[in-house]
Amino acid sequence: MKNKDKTHMHLMHKHVQLRQRIAKLEKSEKTLKQQTQTALLEISVKYATLVKTSPDAVTLSDLNGKIIDVSPRTLELHGFRSSKELIGRSAFNLIAPVDHKRAIKNLRKTLQENFVRDIEYILRKKDGSSFMGELSAALIRDVHGRPKAFLATTRDITERKKAEKALRENEEKYRTLTENINVGVYRNTPGPKGKFIEANPAIIEMFGYKSKEQIFAINVADLYQKPEDRKKFNEKMLKDGFVRNEELYLKKKDGSLIICSVSAVAIKDDKRKIKYYDGIIENITERKRAEEELKRLATTDPLTDLLNRGSGLLFFNKYVQLAMRQNTKLSICYLDINELKAINDNYGHKEGDEVLKLVSKFIKETIRISDAACRLGGDEFLIIFPQCAVAQAVGIGQRIVKKVAVYNKRRIKPYTVGLSYGFAEYGPGKKKTIDQLLTIADQEMYKQKHAKLKR
Repeated sequence: MKNKDKTHMHLMHKHVQLRQRIAKLEKSEKTLKQQTQTALLEISVKYATLVKTSPDAVTLSDLNGKIIDVSPRTLELHGFRSSKELIGRSAFNLIAPVDHKRAIKNLRKTLQENFVRDIEYILRKKDGSSFMGELSAALIRDVHGRPKAFLATTRDITERKKAEKALRENEEKYRTLTENINVGVYRNTPGPKGKFIEANPAIIEMFGYKSKEQIFAINVADLYQKPEDRKKFNEKMLKDGFVRNEELYLKKKDGSLIICSVSAVAIKDDKRKIKYYDGIIENITERKRAEEELKRLATTDPLTDLLNRGSGLLFFNKYVQLAMRQNTKLSICYLDINELKAINDNYGHKEGDEVLKLVSKFIKETIRISDAACRLGGDEFLIIFPQCAVAQAVGIGQRIVKKVAVYNKRRIKPYTVGLSYGFAEYGPGKKKTIDQLLTIADQEMYKQKHAKLKR
């Protein structure tokens, strides 16, 4: 084969290869085009679905602010029936004129920064009414990166703004209440090293501090008279999540003691771990003192400060029951002031009252801690000696008489104070009723009194 023929054949082969490559490229380009169109269609469908189902209003506008497309929610939010009523109009028509300057400023900001978020505007409806809205916008660019349009989402926040306003008002009312009530309101962290993180003026004053900073600097445990009480309080809060009207013995900054009533609840995080305690605290020291005083007045003879008749007999019955259960002895002394009526008649009832108080004083300072004494009435007294044989009780009674005798020798008064007494014993071999014991002691007292009168 000649060289000329070889060259022709080679060129023909190259031509076929080139045609095959062109056909392959055309096929590949067609496939890529189809894939691109499919992808664009999918994106378009997704966008349309997203816009249609979005709970927020979606508005697409060109760089001049002219509306290109709107979602059904946009129509609903602004009171329009058809997108034709909005497409081609300025998006600024959906914003109240009072906010136009801010909207233009934020439009420029979107061009520079690509987006703005959660901007609050007064928005308008078709009928001219307005509502509070929140707008976010993003800049859309073409394939070459050039700005092409704005995509904005808006939502009606009228109810949220009302709720926020109501919350602010409630918080202000709560703040005003807590700032002015005379009960302490607090929040503190839990544990042995818990600290106050909120405290109203009442609690600061209650504990003798001058400012929140001062009370925030201390550990809550520093306010407890006994550290173990704080530990018990924390354990109860951890177990139950609250305390109600818990009485605590606390102390002020200067160390003085107060009694407080505390109600608190444990506030927990999402993992059920205690974040802090919210509570109220009231200083009940004066109330407790008043209660104790009322209790004392209810059980005590006001003149002599001994137990009154009712309380004395109640104690007597209690001690007799105890002696019966324990099979132990108990003694009583029935004591009477001699010639008290004569002192009243000759020197006045005030002087007679002084004699009653004097004898009561001698009784109180002579009897044992475990003993009890009461004024039965008039010039008569009852002393109860639990777990005491009559011989020992007589010895105590004689010491009282001796103190009266020493007083008489000092000649302080123009009269002589005299006592008569009688004893009775309850025991395993001498079991008697309360009435029997009182009768025996009373009879013994009168025997002694009559013996003195015969002298």
